[in-house]
Amino acid sequence: MKPILLKNRTMSSVIEPATSKMQSKSAEADPIINGSIQQRLPNIDAAKGIGILMVVHGHLSGFVVDAIFLVHMPLFFVIAGMLSKNDPSIGVARRVLSIAVPYFAFLLVLWLIPSMVEYLRGDISHIELLKRIAKAIIGGETLIAIAAVFWFPSAYALMLAFVALIYKLNRACGILVLLTTVSIATTLSVVWPDFYLPLALNVVPIAVVFYFIGRAFRQHDFGKTSVVNVLMLLIGILALFAVEASYSPTINMKRADYGVPVFTLLLSASGVLAILVFSTILSKWNATKFIAYIGRASLFIMYAHMAIAIELRSNLSLPGSFIAIMTIAICLLSYELVRSSRLLSVTFLGKIPDHFKFRDSKYT
Repeated sequence: MKPILLKNRTMSSVIEPATSKMQSKSAEADPIINGSIQQRLPNIDAAKGIGILMVVHGHLSGFVVDAIFLVHMPLFFVIAGMLSKNDPSIGVARRVLSIAVPYFAFLLVLWLIPSMVEYLRGDISHIELLKRIAKAIIGGETLIAIAAVFWFPSAYALMLAFVALIYKLNRACGILVLLTTVSIATTLSVVWPDFYLPLALNVVPIAVVFYFIGRAFRQHDFGKTSVVNVLMLLIGILALFAVEASYSPTINMKRADYGVPVFTLLLSASGVLAILVFSTILSKWNATKFIAYIGRASLFIMYAHMAIAIELRSNLSLPGSFIAIMTIAICLLSYELVRSSRLLSVTFLGKIPDHFKFRDSKYT
């Protein structure tokens, strides 16, 4: 199998389907902006599919939750780094906008409007309504229940902006800023576990660490039969086992809980790399294309699954695994309806039209 070169790939995540581009006049041209022909990266879509299935399972089932939490959110940050451009500041404004639009749309539909309806019906007081509005503004760790995963998109967008900032600085300053912020974030997680910042800003430095791990593997061929890939798979499996068997604490990025400093992050990175090897193997089988399809719908599933799952749980007495399957199915049906409409695709999937331009083209 030929290596899948990722050096000049566009930055991607759950927010945007993984793609590769045809050769163009500019190595840094963004195929989404320029409208050039794109080809799926099935191994990345499969990895995102595995990741979002773990997210849903982790929220709805008590089985191997520690192992899932070790890797499910770091995976998406690593993928972003794998698919980043040589200069990550290129396209960052469009990326952030493509995250912000569905973030605020889902926040309005799933959090603010239901809160207002409850208030008008007399189910909650005006004090409770103001508290919920405040939580919507602060975001991050304060958002719970239906909006429990909304910390991730805000952290992701801020991560992109932070990486762009680092690359605008000279090399020494960029490294110094990164090391300083990571040190502060790690220290705070130990000495002040309850500390948090609006929009999950306190999570960003560690997200950037995972992002740069992904950048380090941009040109790695995860599908090649090699000693390196076999070792990554085995070490990753051992890392997952160690956490699930309580030999090491897991991580919870939303709560800025990173387990044993450095060590648990290394376990997490090992688990993520194992998933990337496994997903590449998986992507070669036609029977598993459905996993890649789930990966392409991961943005929508990320936002919608908690609302659907809570509603199902309140009306059905079924095990968590059955609720998870039903939740995924409803999410996929809803996703198809949303992406069939241009307006809904822009609003809930962040599909920014090609003609939308920014004043400074470098940041489009």
